[in-house]
Amino acid sequence: MTVAARSGTARRAGVSMPVRPRVAAAHPAAWAGWLAAGMTMVFLTSNPLYLATIALVALVVYVASRRDDRRSLDLLLPIWLLFTLSMLPLNLLTGSSGATPLFDLPELTLPGWLASVTFGGTITAESTAYAASRAVGIMAIVLMVCAFNGAIDHFRLLKLVPPGLAQLGIIVTVALLLLPETVARATALREARLLRGHRGGIRAYSALLIPLLAEALERSVQRAESLDARGFGRLEAGSNAMASVLTVACVAIAASAAFASYYTSHHALTMTIAVAASGAALVAVWRQGRENAAVHMRRLPLSSRDIAVLAAALVGAIVFVTLRATETGGITYLPFPEVAVPAFGPAGAAAALLLLAPALLFERVRPQ
Repeated sequence: MTVAARSGTARRAGVSMPVRPRVAAAHPAAWAGWLAAGMTMVFLTSNPLYLATIALVALVVYVASRRDDRRSLDLLLPIWLLFTLSMLPLNLLTGSSGATPLFDLPELTLPGWLASVTFGGTITAESTAYAASRAVGIMAIVLMVCAFNGAIDHFRLLKLVPPGLAQLGIIVTVALLLLPETVARATALREARLLRGHRGGIRAYSALLIPLLAEALERSVQRAESLDARGFGRLEAGSNAMASVLTVACVAIAASAAFASYYTSHHALTMTIAVAASGAALVAVWRQGRENAAVHMRRLPLSSRDIAVLAAALVGAIVFVTLRATETGGITYLPFPEVAVPAFGPAGAAAALLLLAPALLFERVRPQ
């Protein structure tokens, strides 16, 4: 019996059937662009007020856009946030400097063959502000990743992977799904044990740990095998070894140049090398996919809402890049040598609030 026949039968019987709302699922490219723009904004600023704004925006997006079948992330999010906050005392214990002392802790200095690291000592307001800023930045990254992983359709995301990176896309997709599905399965097993009269506790969870991990690994392997059986990511010809070596070399050069830009005065030269090496790596990957004609999935078009979210995220990232290039709007904050209240300009605040676009334009996906 079809759905329409069942609905007609129910109406004739006087039974009202709930109508599930039509869901306009967001395009994965919109979510990927939103995440990339948010990460760019987090890495471009050290101002704790901007970082806190981005973290709160990411939390709102997570609550508003999280799929109903991804509620397992609600259990992991507090754990990740507590782990992030634990970095604050750890950073203070391993060194503190500044002109405004707050209190003293017992001091312990390791021997010289352990780099003479000092734990404890005088805790200053400057070091506390710096550690808090770092913790808020990591918290913003965690919340953005949770919002992305809680709303994205991972298998639709696979359709965006270039043919040359299809096999890597399978690995990343399986890795993204492993943790939330493991937590969801653990919750189901716990409820089943409670219904059977088993008691909870640490021993009960330890008894489920090994079977749970084995089942999660088996399901991940089955997903990868199903994608491989459909031909996704399979290359018709063997890959060129020299091209692969050159691609890895380009990635290594780009990473080294980006790292060197933070510790040398030649910022323009190092960033130019990083951009050129990254472009060469992308071209090599694109050519490898074209030459081998890897099997890829049909891609879906962008809707007007997807384009609006991408545009808002891009504008926000451009504003942060402009503020960082001109060193205006308090985008860079350093509490040394004496702590001060960080600036909070309207341009940076508005750019951070543009990341609210997914919560305003996208509907929550409900299981059918």
